[in-house]
Amino acid sequence: MPPNPVLNDKRFEQVIAEGYGTAPIGRTMTIGGTLSALGVLFAIICASGWFGWSQVQQTTQTVLDKSTGQMVTVSTTSFPAWVFLAVLLAFGFAFATFFKPNWGPATAPLYALCEGAALGAISAFYNQMYDGIVVQAVLATLSVVLVMFVLYATRIV
Repeated sequence: MPPNPVLNDKRFEQVIAEGYGTAPIGRTMTIGGTLSALGVLFAIICASGWFGWSQVQQTTQTVLDKSTGQMVTVSTTSFPAWVFLAVLLAFGFAFATFFKPNWGPATAPLYALCEGAALGAISAFYNQMYDGIVVQAVLATLSVVLVMFVLYATRIV
């Protein structure tokens, strides 16, 4: 099995060499800043996810089955080709952010945009195949994110 290009000995040695618990350079992370970033990125991923979802179309038509002579209903789902590009771009932004963490403020919204659109389209496709399962999963995920957001914002957790 090939070695992991992200989590390898060289990367861990680099982190160790930088020191643990050294004084922060620049601004320090705050709960308010984290919640602001979460809110913005979550809004981006929801909006782009809705867009991706809306791009998947299902058409249903009744046709004559020539072998049996009966009318049958045929459903076809159109899956947008740009989803593959969105997945590749999201993967690229994730790798860029890992290797250049200071790019995070620029790449995080781009990652959320690409990932949301791709996941929205993929989810719509599966939702049409397995009636309603994705809607349940999305609602459960949204509920957990919103509850945790409120718990952290009110400092209960």
